[in-house]
Formats: sequence, structure tokens, C-alpha cells
Amino acid sequence: MERREYRRIKKTHFGGANKIDLHGKSREQALQALRAFVRTSCQNGLREILVVTGRGRKVWEWEKPEGVLHRSLGAMLEDKEIAPYVLPPPRQANISHGGEGAWYVRLRSRARSKSKG
Repeated sequence: MERREYRRIKKTHFGGANKIDLHGKSREQALQALRAFVRTSCQNGLREILVVTGRGRKVWEWEKPEGVLHRSLGAMLEDKEIAPYVLPPPRQANISHGGEGAWYVRLRSRARSKSKG
């Protein structure tokens, strides 16, 4: 994601239509929700979405472990049902959109067709 595009996205209002909050979901529940959301968002013409994963819980004050969803978002975006709709890589959100616990994900104007190999 280019710097100019990142600055533009930081100013975008992310409301109900272009934001998904995966807090409290298991990895499988989050993957299913993300599949449906990405597909619907692309069909509705959205070009970027905000994916809120959360940061995870602190075990000790000096430790900062990443949560399961935060850590596995990259793998979820590479899922065979999601990848055709997504332009990699995701970018960590601005503090006003959730900071370390949220990601900007750019979408293609239409799903990339699967190549026959």
C-alpha cells in the first residue's frame, strides 16, 4: 500500500458497512465471518475494509503476546475463498481506527479468477 493511499484511508470513516469486528470469535468462526464479509463488500463495490482482530491479552505487564486472530489474519486472507478478493498486504490501522488491533485490507474491484494449472 503506497504512502499516499495509506494517508487517504486513514481519513476514511469506517462504519457498519465497511468494518468487521472479529472480537470474541474462534479462528474458525472468524474465518467464516471474514469470508462472507469480504465477498459481500467486494460485491457492494467497497475498495477497502477495516478488520478488527484485537491485540490479544497481556499475560504479564511486560509481555505483549499477540492474540490468535491478530496473529493469523495474514493466513486467513490467503484462504482460497478470500484471496481472490484481496490486494495484499494488509496494513495496520491508524490509532483512530483501532491501532494495533485493526487492519486496513484493500479489495479488488472484482474477484481475480482462479488460474488453471
